[in-house]
This record gives sequence, structure tokens and C-alpha cells, in this order.
Amino acid sequence: MIERTKVIDAIYLKYGTKLNYLQHALEHHGLKDDEDIKTLELSFTMQAEQQNQNQQKKLELGDEEKKKVEVELAEFGPVVQTSSGLLPLETYIKAQQVITKLTFNLRNETESTHANERRELLKQAKEEEYNKCIAERQQSVRAKATGFTLHVLRTLGI
Repeated sequence: MIERTKVIDAIYLKYGTKLNYLQHALEHHGLKDDEDIKTLELSFTMQAEQQNQNQQKKLELGDEEKKKVEVELAEFGPVVQTSSGLLPLETYIKAQQVITKLTFNLRNETESTHANERRELLKQAKEEEYNKCIAERQQSVRAKATGFTLHVLRTLGI
């Protein structure tokens, strides 16, 4: 996506042409059948699919994490949805509590190793690496929290 955006911005800076004008020109002049255009579109599609697959991999939980979710949800029993297809408020609150607890525990479990790493970077005045370290951990925790949410919903059959 970054490369695609970079190309679109370069075209705009060099020619003053926006993406929607290019798309209109492709349609108007029948360029959609051009092999180069088809190849470019295919490369964009493949790149988007690869990014989607990579994102999905980040959201996947390991067996140990899945087991934690299942242990927390053992008390739930079957989930009954309301006639409108929604979860009862009580079930929703319990599910949110499980997700929050798992995410909180994950943050606590990883904090000590992360704290040592980032403090060492700060001590060495490696500002860029320090910021990158923090951003990567935040992104990792967010991905795992999303993974917890998805696994809770799947386990509950929602």
C-alpha cells in the first residue's frame, strides 16, 4: 500500500494528475484491456492480498493463548442470542471482561522484558530505536488483543 501511494503521489507531483483522473482515462480510452495495465492491477491486487494475509497472521493466537481463552470461557456455556440476533447485555459484558483480562495479563507478562529493552535503548540515547521498540510492542499487543477478541467470538459461536 505504501508503494502504491508513493507511485500515485509521484505521478501527481510530476504530472499534476490524480488517481481518479487516471481511472477515468483507463475507462474512457479502453486501456483496461492493455496488458501492462492488467499486470499493474494484478500486482496491486496481489500486494493487497499479501498484506491482508500478513495482517491475519498477526492476529492468530498460539495454542497456549487459545487455551487461556477457552479456560476463561469455560463458565459461559451455550450462548443464546436475542430474537433480534444480538447478544444479551450480560453475555456481552462477560465477554468484554474476558477480553480485557486477557489483554491486561498479556501487557503485564510482556512488560518486564519490554521495559528492560526500551530502557537500555534510552540509556544508550538511541531515540529512534527506542520509539520503534515502543511502537512495535503497542502494535503487537493491539494485534493480540484483536486476536483474543476474535477467538472469544468464535469460541462463543458468534
